Amino acid sequence: MKKYSALVAASIGVAGLAASASAATMTLSLQYVGSTTATNGSGLVVSPNLGSDTAKQTSAWRHVFDVFVTFNDPAGAPDEAFRFVNFDLVPTGSWVPTTVNGTDGTTANKWIANNPSSTQTLSPTFTGNGDGGTGGDNLAIFVSQTVSSDAYANLVGEPGADAGGPPTKIGRTFYEFTSPLQPGQSVTLTAQVSAGSSFSFYNANDSDDQNFTTQPGGVGGQTLTFTNAVPEPASLGVLALGGLSLLARRRKA
Repeated sequence: MKKYSALVAASIGVAGLAASASAATMTLSLQYVGSTTATNGSGLVVSPNLGSDTAKQTSAWRHVFDVFVTFNDPAGAPDEAFRFVNFDLVPTGSWVPTTVNGTDGTTANKWIANNPSSTQTLSPTFTGNGDGGTGGDNLAIFVSQTVSSDAYANLVGEPGADAGGPPTKIGRTFYEFTSPLQPGQSVTLTAQVSAGSSFSFYNANDSDDQNFTTQPGGVGGQTLTFTNAVPEPASLGVLALGGLSLLARRRKA
């Protein structure tokens, strides 16, 4: 995973993780992968200080994020595998989810599923991977594998995952600023389990699709924060001296 600049704060939430050491857990994570004006999502340019890069905070730019999962087997129980998770991507501040071509408020194409064909099963990695279908948000994204033998073959989010990882990429999304950030202002993007939803995993390494555990907790999330940094005091002093110098020259004139 790339290291973000000091202006991008990432925090892993663990409050939702199950307290029992015998239960599997999962972590959602985010990665900013670049920004683009191309309507097909190509030509990504990584802004090291996106919060302060106001030139890219217009409706012409889409900011691209990949979403990942890490599946954590409890100690002594290696026979568990990912079954499903229902989660939200929640923004705050002056940006909104959009599509790859910059269409806001639509019900489609704001969540791009990563669902490659498995080299182990020759079937899609997931039997389901899509958002809730409500216009203008990325809520109730549901990712699932309803065939237990495929889940154990693919090992989503685990070491040796067929689709890569851990973490394993499950999708991509796009955000667009509605107005540039003023100094000191921030936007955030949080990946978190949907309210009142469950996380499910298979609990026996066999072909019985009914051997699973579903629990209300056990999912950790992540928040990315992008801030337009306030100029350092020294910089403000230089600006002030420049202003005084200009005023003095005008008075002499």
